[in-house]
Amino acid sequence: MVNIGILDYLHDSSTSAAYHTIFKSQDFYKFMSFQKQNFSAINTAQAQLNFLKRNNIHCVALSPSAKTPALLLKHASHSFMDKKSGEKFLVID
Repeated sequence: MVNIGILDYLHDSSTSAAYHTIFKSQDFYKFMSFQKQNFSAINTAQAQLNFLKRNNIHCVALSPSAKTPALLLKHASHSFMDKKSGEKFLVID
């Protein structure tokens, strides 16, 4: 499982420096850094979609509090929400 929402945590002032170090070692963070170095105008949603496609990932789980980027919704063939937990699931084409 890969957390493509990792950047949301890095902007949270309540997270410690140790967590920042852990987050920066995550696959998506490394991918996002590479994308920004090579494609300076890229935004987070586009990097998330690029990451999913490059790694052939077609399923995305979102926590109830997560904001779903419009770009991911645009590329989702199906979306589901668990009524009990509020978790959302997307199938990306």
